This record gives sequence, structure tokens and C-alpha cells, in this order.
Amino acid sequence: MTHTSGNLNIISTGSKKPVLMELPVSYPAERQTEDVFLSIPDREYIEEIEKEINTVVAADSCPPVIDAAKCKKCSYFDFCYSNETECQ
Repeated sequence: MTHTSGNLNIISTGSKKPVLMELPVSYPAERQTEDVFLSIPDREYIEEIEKEINTVVAADSCPPVIDAAKCKKCSYFDFCYSNETECQ
């Protein structure tokens, strides 16, 4: 059985949680749209990441700088290496 909610299709087998979610992801610069499928383990992993993000956001201080080579190419480089003492 498939349920549609907006652009989201949920494929269910009668259990409480859907087995698979299908949703479009748009790439405007490339003028392309691709369907992405999320299984239950995918959704659970995303929920765990969301909890970790919320923990960082709610913290009183910023996480320590990791000083990795990939940091120099990151769009947040200036934020992490600006010698800020507080998260903004």
C-alpha cells in the first residue's frame, strides 16, 4: 500500500512504521530532481543525528576544534577558527 502526502510517498506493509519513504531532492543549479528512498534503518540513523545536532545546539559552549585537513575547505572554517569564545 502506498500513501501520498504532498511530494512524499510512504510505502507501508501494514506495520506501524512505513518500510520505505520516497521523496524528491531537487538540485536547482543542475535543474535536476532525484528520488531518494529511506528505509527504517535510514530514518533511525537520521533521528540519531538529529538528536546529536540538538545536543550541540543546546550546549553552553562550542565543541572543540578538530583541526583536520578537510576543515580548510569547509564553508564553516571561519566560524570554527575565529577564536570565538561563545556559540552564536
